[in-house]
This record gives sequence, structure tokens and C-alpha cells, in this order.
Amino acid sequence: MILMGCAPSPGSKETHIKQVQRESATAGGETNILNQSRILFMRLSGETNVVVFPVRERNRWFEGLSGITNLGDVFYYEPFESDRIRVRIHNSHFDTYFIYLVNPDLPRPASFERIVGNVGFIESTAR
Repeated sequence: MILMGCAPSPGSKETHIKQVQRESATAGGETNILNQSRILFMRLSGETNVVVFPVRERNRWFEGLSGITNLGDVFYYEPFESDRIRVRIHNSHFDTYFIYLVNPDLPRPASFERIVGNVGFIESTAR
């Protein structure tokens, strides 16, 4: 029997929150994520172009920061929003979502919804 037009529904926001909390714990917990975030933001501070970080590839920005790579599969840093890194979490084609890693040494964006430490959701706004 073939079912057409049926697609798995994406995970709920609550499911996504639990997933991020679980991955944060696997990454060494909130303190480890905060410490590694500081290092990552410092390394990125001199970048002037939009940079996409596929975690599968070794690169100098994530060297020694294995805890952060547990959070997602692709990291986006945009210099005009240097207070945050957008992290893609791809569970399936039907369940892909984004979280943000915000710079722990800067004020959090007003629309930041904390999940754990400096990791959370940011309501997107039109530019």
C-alpha cells in the first residue's frame, strides 16, 4: 500500500526545546556552551563576509569546540548581526528548524526566547 500526500508532521516546539536541552547536556552543559560560545564569537569577530559553517568539515573556527557542534549541523554567522549565530537543526526534510547562539557578553536581542544558557529562538523580523 502506498500512501500519497502524507508527510510526517514536524516536531512541536516543545519537542524541539527538549532536543536542544538534551544536546546541550551532551555538549557538556550550559557552562561549557557559554565558554565555547565566547571563544567562537572571539574567533569570528574579524570576519567581514557571510560565513556558513558546515560542521562536517573541519575548520579553524570550531577547532577544540566540539561541544557547540552538538547543537546543529550548519552554523550561519552574519557580520551585520554579530551578536548571534543561526544554527540549523535538520532532523528530516519535514522537521528542520533554527535556533540561535547569542553572544553571552552582549545584551540579548529583545526577541530572544531562551532554551538553555545563550541558546534559544529568535523571532524573525523582516529587514
